[in-house]
Amino acid sequence: MLSPLESNEGILVTAAIRDISKRRAAKVHLTQMESRYRGLLEAAPDAMVVVNQAGEIVLLNLQAEKQFGYHRDELIGQKVKIQKALPNA
Repeated sequence: MLSPLESNEGILVTAAIRDISKRRAAKVHLTQMESRYRGLLEAAPDAMVVVNQAGEIVLLNLQAEKQFGYHRDELIGQKVKIQKALPNA
């Protein structure tokens, strides 16, 4: 990062250098782990749906698409509703 600074002697430039190699390595690792996670999710033989704390669907696999009859884009962001089963009469 370079920043010009005016002084009585003229314009000076300050420089700041930051080593971001650890941050980049962590980002690469996170991307690899996410890819593995998605691969496992897609390979599962059962329908799987991942929801966030607000109950919104954030991730699902192909089996869930087939089970529910909707495309992934239609389900992402939708709220999961829990319905209680009626007692047997």
